[in-house]
Amino acid sequence: MATQRARIQIIAAEAGVAPRARAIWVQHPLLKIITAGAVRHFDKAPFGSGSNTIVHVGVRESVARYGEALRGASAFEAAPSTYYLAALLHVFSHVMMFKIKKGNATWNPSEQNWADFMAGSRDMSGELVVSALRQSQDLRARAFRSVCVLLSVDAAEVFPLASRMPAVRLST
Repeated sequence: MATQRARIQIIAAEAGVAPRARAIWVQHPLLKIITAGAVRHFDKAPFGSGSNTIVHVGVRESVARYGEALRGASAFEAAPSTYYLAALLHVFSHVMMFKIKKGNATWNPSEQNWADFMAGSRDMSGELVVSALRQSQDLRARAFRSVCVLLSVDAAEVFPLASRMPAVRLST
């Protein structure tokens, strides 16, 4: 298995943003550390019905938002690194708004990473079932705060930006 450092490079390449992601991570090592934490927790977790994982979408979206901020295309005034972080957290907070089950086990992302859930559920019969929870602004805020706690980020610093970002569309 690839080291954590190598794994985020692989994910950036698979997401089609490797050169830009590497440049961002060299300039902002803390963003690389936070991204690595997200990879550690959410790696291989599905996102929509395509082949994308939540990690691929998170890295691609955060690099795109960083680029938009650099070009001045963003409607909000903040440092590009803040956009990267807000987008990353915004995407991962979507995982918290779904109920993911395998057999009788339900994944709680706040308590268990994806790999441990899947390892523990291998012997369980049944398919992986993903269902959306009832959406509300309160649920979005709680989900965002949960991801911030997981990745040790101050939610008060980035939630105002992330809450104004367009919702991530799941492919069906």
